[in-house]
Amino acid sequence: FRIVDAATGESVNTLDVTSVTIRESIEGGKYLEREVSSVTRQEGRGLNIDLVADKSSSISSSDMQKIKQVMKEFIQSLRFDQGDRAEVLAFDTIVQQMCAYTDDSVLLVNGVDNMSTDGATALYDAVYIAVRHAALQGGARCVVAFTDGMDNRSSHSAKELIEYANSNQVPVYIIGVGKQVEESVLKNIADSTGGRYWFIDDLYDMQEIFMQVYAEQQELYVVEYTSDASAALDALRDVDVALKGGGFVSQLITSFTPVPSIHGEHTSRYEVFRENLTWEQAAQRCEEMGGHLVTITSAEEQKTVIQLAESAGVKYLWLGGYTSYDAAGNVFGHWVTGEAFTFADWNDNEPSRLDQDGTEEWYIMLWYLERFGGWHWNDQRNNPVSVNSAMAPYMGFICEFED
Repeated sequence: FRIVDAATGESVNTLDVTSVTIRESIEGGKYLEREVSSVTRQEGRGLNIDLVADKSSSISSSDMQKIKQVMKEFIQSLRFDQGDRAEVLAFDTIVQQMCAYTDDSVLLVNGVDNMSTDGATALYDAVYIAVRHAALQGGARCVVAFTDGMDNRSSHSAKELIEYANSNQVPVYIIGVGKQVEESVLKNIADSTGGRYWFIDDLYDMQEIFMQVYAEQQELYVVEYTSDASAALDALRDVDVALKGGGFVSQLITSFTPVPSIHGEHTSRYEVFRENLTWEQAAQRCEEMGGHLVTITSAEEQKTVIQLAESAGVKYLWLGGYTSYDAAGNVFGHWVTGEAFTFADWNDNEPSRLDQDGTEEWYIMLWYLERFGGWHWNDQRNNPVSVNSAMAPYMGFICEFED
């Protein structure tokens, strides 16, 4: 919660556990008072920021350079030594993870540098996914998106995005880019989720913008209370929050649906799954477990991954990577971690970026085909089983855990 003095507009910073009372109603039931265990300021804790960049063909090359420069300035402003972490997503026709959540600025900058313009504009889907990723991190989190706002591809609407961001308490800050910015749409998304809107040509001091975002997140109070242990974990909860103390009185009734945050430990770096999932489904599964689809950066690591796949009876294994076009039209690969793409083992004439029926192939797969000499890489559509059902029993993926 953010608590503001109505008379001055300044943030209140004098509250403690004795100042807050919470009454809770689960799935429309009776309101019952709950025990408040702590009321603490977010200040001093790390912030999780999801940076989202529009790299569709509606973004000019000069505006793409502006986006990259501002994003890199933003990354360099983060306080990694205090626990800050960031992720870089980019979108055109699809949403691509240029660098998963990390406190390594080198990987984040590499992810930014690997963006190149292409395709349609799936803005709402991109920010929706960014909200989902941010919510998994727990603590203070927000999304900062760079776009012209001209969505023409998303499966989600702006209304659905706003509702989802609010239900997960993730504010969306938006920086408009380009000569034909849909400013009213972008301002509505930002204002409706508790964020702010700026236009990129007005950003003379990125540090000032960053400090506004940072200060607003650091001013939050984290209120923890004990819910009804007999209720379903994901049941809708209405809460009546009453505040009294330090000369202030206030009340708020709000609703939320609990979502799991990443937790737990993993006993090994790799975990293999023999399961028929699309690339997007497999990637989400790994993210929810606190990892990412496996990336291969050396011949030694590929040998390890192949051994794991063979032990599980998997012949078609999703990797954590995409293919993209550069400015000259050449196809190149990119890992979801932002790691350098210095090792590759493509089949002959791959990556093609197009299947035989003309469908775009964005995702990297390690597969075993005897006629091609065994294990090699290929780019694939999101759901290859939809056109080749014989692959289904042998589909799989490996989640890789960095920590």
